[in-house]
Amino acid sequence: MQVALPQFDDTLFDKLEDYALAIHDAHACCGTAGDTPDDLPTLGQEGSDSRDRLRADAGALIQRGLLPATAVADCCWLNGYKNVATDLTFVVTALKKAWPHIQGKCAIDEAELERAEQVAARMLRLVGARNLSPVAEADAADRRARVYTLFMKCYEVLRRAIGFVRWTEGDVDTIMPTLHNNSQKRKSAAQPETKPATQPVPAPVAPASATAPAPASPVIPGGSPFVS
Repeated sequence: MQVALPQFDDTLFDKLEDYALAIHDAHACCGTAGDTPDDLPTLGQEGSDSRDRLRADAGALIQRGLLPATAVADCCWLNGYKNVATDLTFVVTALKKAWPHIQGKCAIDEAELERAEQVAARMLRLVGARNLSPVAEADAADRRARVYTLFMKCYEVLRRAIGFVRWTEGDVDTIMPTLHNNSQKRKSAAQPETKPATQPVPAPVAPASATAPAPASPVIPGGSPFVS
């Protein structure tokens, strides 16, 4: 006997597997969304050393009149990855522009300028990627939450459908167990509620009654009849 389920989408069985794989992928992406290459400290040291050398060379060329005094006016010469990379870009650009006049008149060669330019560009890209890490992490977390919602909705619809078809057998929890955490509920069911011990109620104590004084012996005039 076939049981018909009105308005039931049987393609959900195929979608459930797709959603499960999507959750796995989204979770993996969420764990690596904020990762950035770890060569920035090494590049930063190389860039700082290169900036110091080229700054000294540019100063000597300015003193000899081979380089305009304003050639490196835009450099701030401050610490920090972004500052070092920016200064290195400015000084390399100035030296390359004046290269026809300074070639062979200083210790700088073209290979050194090319390397310094590459280091500066790489540092700026890494600094930008580091600043975008929180945004990437938020996007990955949002995507994982959306995929998880799709999976849970699909799973619950299929669970209700199987529960309807297998109502007589009552084995829906074996076929598609609930994904909600019922450990606390099971623990509460396994441990019956313990009622607090009832304190015994003391029996009421009757108030002590006042003892009536013994009646006095009657006084017979003339003395006691029992005394001779």
